[in-house]
Amino acid sequence: MTSKPKPTALPVALRLLEVQNAILDVFDERRSRPGSALHMAEIQLAMDRRGYGGRLVTRAIEGLCRAGRLRRLGPNDLELCAAPPTAAAARKTRRTGRRSRLKRRTALEV
Repeated sequence: MTSKPKPTALPVALRLLEVQNAILDVFDERRSRPGSALHMAEIQLAMDRRGYGGRLVTRAIEGLCRAGRLRRLGPNDLELCAAPPTAAAARKTRRTGRRSRLKRRTALEV
């Protein structure tokens, strides 16, 4: 008896990225710009037509909101953000690690 191996997380992650790009394409098709919102049902209907549906679309929307590409305007409305966060902005928000006392002392002596 051979059983099929369970799928790894990589295909799900790639599919999630594919759905996120398709959602951004829906915003582009609707000529949505920062300041104009789309209803969640419109997005889900467009994604159903493309063959994506259900929980994967919801997870992709949540991921785009966390990444700063979309913003919620209420329970059912989504807005495209002005610009995606840059890598420089992300670097500024990271905390730098403290060096140990020994490393600080040697850095001052050099």
